[in-house]
Amino acid sequence: MRTLPRVPAKAIFCWAVCATLLCSLLLFGKSAFSGHSKHSSTRSMSASTSSSWHLLSSGGRKPAKKTYVGNTGTFVFYRLQARNYTVDAETMKLCKETALTQCNPPSVRTEADRARDRAKRPPYKFAILRMPPFLSGDPSFENCEYDNCKFIGTGSQYAKDADGFFVYVVGMRDRDFPVPKQRRPDQTYFMGTWEAPIFTQTDFLSICRSSSSSRVVVVAVVVEVVVIIIIVAVVVVVVVVVAVVIVVVVTVVVAVVVMVVVVIIVVVVVKVVVMVVVIVLVVAVVVVVVVVVVVAVVVSSSSRSRSSGGGGSSSRVVVVVVLVVVVVVVVVVVVVVLVVVVVVVVVVVVVVVVVVVVVVVVVVVVVVVVVVVVVVLENNMYFFTPFTPVPSSILKIVCTLLDPRSKWNTAFNATTTYRLDSDIVFGYGKLDFQPPLPDKKPNYLQIAKNKTKTAVWIVSNCGSTSKRNEYVKQMQKYIDIDIFGKCGQPCEVFDEICIPNFVNTYRFYLSFENSYCTDYITEKFFKLYIDGSHILPVVRGGVDYNKQFPEKAFVNAADFKGPKELAMFLKSLAADDQAYSSYLEVKDRYRGITYPDRFCQMCEYLHKNEGKSRTLPDAKKWYGDGHCWGPKDI
Repeated sequence: MRTLPRVPAKAIFCWAVCATLLCSLLLFGKSAFSGHSKHSSTRSMSASTSSSWHLLSSGGRKPAKKTYVGNTGTFVFYRLQARNYTVDAETMKLCKETALTQCNPPSVRTEADRARDRAKRPPYKFAILRMPPFLSGDPSFENCEYDNCKFIGTGSQYAKDADGFFVYVVGMRDRDFPVPKQRRPDQTYFMGTWEAPIFTQTDFLSICRSSSSSRVVVVAVVVEVVVIIIIVAVVVVVVVVVAVVIVVVVTVVVAVVVMVVVVIIVVVVVKVVVMVVVIVLVVAVVVVVVVVVVVAVVVSSSSRSRSSGGGGSSSRVVVVVVLVVVVVVVVVVVVVVLVVVVVVVVVVVVVVVVVVVVVVVVVVVVVVVVVVVVVVLENNMYFFTPFTPVPSSILKIVCTLLDPRSKWNTAFNATTTYRLDSDIVFGYGKLDFQPPLPDKKPNYLQIAKNKTKTAVWIVSNCGSTSKRNEYVKQMQKYIDIDIFGKCGQPCEVFDEICIPNFVNTYRFYLSFENSYCTDYITEKFFKLYIDGSHILPVVRGGVDYNKQFPEKAFVNAADFKGPKELAMFLKSLAADDQAYSSYLEVKDRYRGITYPDRFCQMCEYLHKNEGKSRTLPDAKKWYGDGHCWGPKDI
């Protein structure tokens, strides 16, 4: 009987360990690729999701993560219980391909975490100096991840007690909203704005473009001052020319009217004088004739009387008659002279009154023009940033931020703007990764085939620094673009709200920004990603779309040399339903969230930065200088 060879104990132990590791790896790999089932509790779902994301990021080169316009990774994608579905393998694969920061494991704060916050300290007091016009109601922190904050009121009277103080600076004047006199060193003043710093609003003759930093290079200061002088000179010349033209026109019109009135009066006076003279002459002639006849008769009768021997009385009669005639003639002459004098006086008075009225009217017009000019200059004078084209939009940043004499320029120590380098990104919206469920995906190819028109553009601002109107006109030479809004055909509803009316007809929507500014993008872009909006955005603006947004979810004008090349690409894409439908499928994986909750992020900022000192020494320099530029593609 053969005996089995003896195996050393160490070898048995090594084989057992290897077998155990091999089985573990097989089971682990199987669970990684078999998908995920629904979980009833948040705890189990979070655990499952976390392990899944860990597997996705392991093996091979880890893709670079992207942050989509301030997306923090805590939106709807991780609140899956609200949508009542779990993340399946296909969705996880898509998320891995997009390399989103959203695909990191979620960080959900529990009620125990919030309780520890409340036990650590009293609620952070939050106040608002000025609320944006498009937001209404008081902020609430009940549903925030960090909820240990309390809103105490709106107004400068709450600044003393507030831990966090939010100031919406767009259109704000320093004189209307002065910096609170009392301020604690541990307070956080949030500078809030959503508009691009295209141009500034300033007081009458105040120069907002000079720098507040003593370290600014002399050459830069000289260039800045020269730019200011040129702008002010141009504005003054334009205002003076307009005022002179108005005064000259008014003067000419008034002079013509006065001349016509004077001519009419002179003609009337001349006629009256001529008539009076004629009447006087006729009366005088008649009187002279009568006198001559009477004298002749008297003389004749006197001669007969003398020849007959008597006649003293007749001579006296002749004398009396002559005297009467002379008196009558004198009276008539006096009356005529008085009438002429009265007429002349009336004419002079009328002319003087007319001249006075004209002078008064001219003075009033000049005063009104001056007052209007002063008011316009005081309330609506715009000084533009150097090397930035003059805009025609209504976006404006308060002179408070750009005037170095303003105390607000150095008052802020936290930023809440659309810029991605802000402490809190306060953009017009965000993109959330929300792909449709596999069984609810639409037929993108059929959607593409049902479309009958190429491109649509809805625009309300007909002038812009980005020269988008000129760009679109160049594109229209090669493709059909229908324009709606104030700058085109009338739309049933205003502006971008028209978009749902065109999604089933048009293939492309032109989402062109009115200005080129760092990271600036309006809410119109995000509204193109609403549910069921199967229309492909064509974007053009200052944000780096290719870096901030998923590939093939839009067409970027920056990828083309100019409007002709972009138009030809859109034309070829519109002719290929299969290629166009692939763009729609990628775009449909994302949903736009417009005006997300901002105050929750401020409360979180107060929690995480307690005791940390930070200063923003020059808000003008950080926010306004050099962050806007002109287009280079037209």
